[in-house]
Amino acid sequence: MNNQKQTYSWTIVVIALIVFWPVGLFLLIGKLSNDRSASFGGGSGLVKFVGIILLIIAVSGLTTFTSGDSSVMTGGIIMAIVFALPGIWLLKKSKVIKNDGYKNKAYINYIVNNQVHDVAELARRMNVSQDVVIRDVNGMISKGMLGRARLNLNNGRIEFPRPKPSTTHRDAYNRPSTPHRDERQTRQRPVEDEYKPFQPKTIRCSACSANNFVETLPAQCDYCGTSLHETK
Repeated sequence: MNNQKQTYSWTIVVIALIVFWPVGLFLLIGKLSNDRSASFGGGSGLVKFVGIILLIIAVSGLTTFTSGDSSVMTGGIIMAIVFALPGIWLLKKSKVIKNDGYKNKAYINYIVNNQVHDVAELARRMNVSQDVVIRDVNGMISKGMLGRARLNLNNGRIEFPRPKPSTTHRDAYNRPSTPHRDERQTRQRPVEDEYKPFQPKTIRCSACSANNFVETLPAQCDYCGTSLHETK
């Protein structure tokens, strides 16, 4: 279910933005387009930080070069513009990423965690119109943020495919019943109980807060692609 494209890490994107911002902007746009974690607010703080750095460089260059002759002043103004424009854009973009993250997390909480699949009820809880909910949900589905869900406009509901039966439960059901032998084996090998295999469970994603039913680890979130870890 998880078909997220591989992108550069946020560290590489930030370094590129500081060292040579045109390349950094190219990497950032690719990151925002292909990394679903960015749709849940991931990286907004780093983008804001880089924007502030670029603005500081712009102001510093302007104040430094304005103290010289006209040619130096011209260079200072050009430098200020070159760094100020992307800095302002990054600050605005960080705010958009953050706000979109809050909105998408709210949708995930209602749709996935609380099983609210009715468009009208979602609109009421999100305090927006049904048209906005339809637009937002369609956008999330197109980005793979709702797994294999689909929006049925005929009945106004978000529909998910039925989950397949767990192989663990099926094997346990089909296993022949030998209670006496199993009891003796358990008593003879108590050490093996300390190394129990991973039991299927629901794990909450640390990035988008979605509940994921996980049968094996390692695993990734079905909605944002973040690695899932078992909480101790």
